[in-house]
Amino acid sequence: MPRSVIGSGVALDHTTNYATLIDIHRAVGATTMLGMVDNGKDAGKIRQLQRDLPQSKVIARVWHEHEGGYAQPPTGAGDTRAMIATPAAILSDQGHLGQDGMWLHVMNEPSLHMKPFEVQRTIDWLIDFIEEAAPRGVDCVVGNFADEHPAVIGGLWDPITWPLLRVMGEHTDRIRLGLHFYGPDKIANVITALNETCKELGVKAPHVVGTEFGLDSTGQGDSKNGYHTRMSGAQFMVWSYEQVHGVLLPFFQSGQLIGVDTFQWNLLWAQFNIGKDPVYQETFKDMGSRGELDVTVIPPKSPTYKPGVRPEGLKGGFYYKVSLPTSSRLRNIRELPDDTSADVGDVVSGDIVCLYDIPLERNMLKNQRWQYCITIVNGKEGAEGWMWTDGIKLTPVAKPVPPVVVETPVIEPVPVPEKPVEPEIPTPPSPPPVTLKMAYVMSSEERLTLIKAFTAALETLLAMQETDVTPRVTA
Repeated sequence: MPRSVIGSGVALDHTTNYATLIDIHRAVGATTMLGMVDNGKDAGKIRQLQRDLPQSKVIARVWHEHEGGYAQPPTGAGDTRAMIATPAAILSDQGHLGQDGMWLHVMNEPSLHMKPFEVQRTIDWLIDFIEEAAPRGVDCVVGNFADEHPAVIGGLWDPITWPLLRVMGEHTDRIRLGLHFYGPDKIANVITALNETCKELGVKAPHVVGTEFGLDSTGQGDSKNGYHTRMSGAQFMVWSYEQVHGVLLPFFQSGQLIGVDTFQWNLLWAQFNIGKDPVYQETFKDMGSRGELDVTVIPPKSPTYKPGVRPEGLKGGFYYKVSLPTSSRLRNIRELPDDTSADVGDVVSGDIVCLYDIPLERNMLKNQRWQYCITIVNGKEGAEGWMWTDGIKLTPVAKPVPPVVVETPVIEPVPVPEKPVEPEIPTPPSPPPVTLKMAYVMSSEERLTLIKAFTAALETLLAMQETDVTPRVTA
């Protein structure tokens, strides 16, 4: 069965040739259709559109004159409400249109170029709505931002929108982003910046539906709004084909962009009306039924690597210092190039890693680029595996070397030979003591006599020395 990524938006209260509408979109197999009613009481018309086109995903929109300004306070006299409609009120009234296979259309073209505090109200409103709707199982297409909304600054979405993208990244199974794609210029500018912003934030990019698609005024005095002021219906269909297979092709191939719905099959907008353009309708049906409006989604490449095993043919091996975005505390290293595989390590800002350029794996659906990574700790290889490297600042560095460790040599003690033990020489026995006996012992009287004789002799000698005996010579 044919499949067309181009569908149509239809105002079900203002349409003509409903049978032709159904016939054409069955023939081409439109992936999405936007069905709009003027009042919630007519929601049955949207359900009928879904029954008539079971192969298409119908986005259900209930028009409101302040649909883009739900978050803003009312301006009527005496109206003191904080906002025109709360998220809870819209969810209560319209939540059923996001079930049973349909997707609820939430807000339409809220201006993101107003004063910052006004834009902040819209962002906060959408965040509150998502956090209430997703747990209830309500499938939604939120925002439905006008062409060139929000502002793109330095290739990224206006930072005021970043909290919304973080919340949407947590609910990609239920919440899709609605964007309006209008040429002739910059038709892919906003979705390109969307993906770059999500990479920078490290969050999953949302799936996108082009809830309006076509040609419009470029501003700056361009009065040519709608394709009828520029070209024929056949030429417009060819232009649409060129966008799908041109600037929008990568987003369709990745599966991120689900479909675009041409504005619009109704009687309200004459310059855009495709409901009364049989040439457009015939060209659309012919091209779609031949499969020319289909785009094959290229699924993420299945892992061909073994957990914990270095891939063969590694090339590159360059060393970098890592700086993570301020919103990220760390980046995991995985066993395989997939964020669902086992976590084998972490990288934080300031770490040194070795990254290989080949092999390089890309997950187009999640906007992720995976490279094989080896962490370097003190100059030596640490944890290794696959790391998602988008949004990381990598500063080249020289190959780290392990620190030089000077080991103090251990000096073995020189053994000192033991002094030989000399044999003990026995001490000869002491001779017996010698007792001297005097042969003669003086008596005391004899000693006294001897002393007296000695004293007299001494005195005589002294007297002789004092007498001058030198002879005198007379003249």
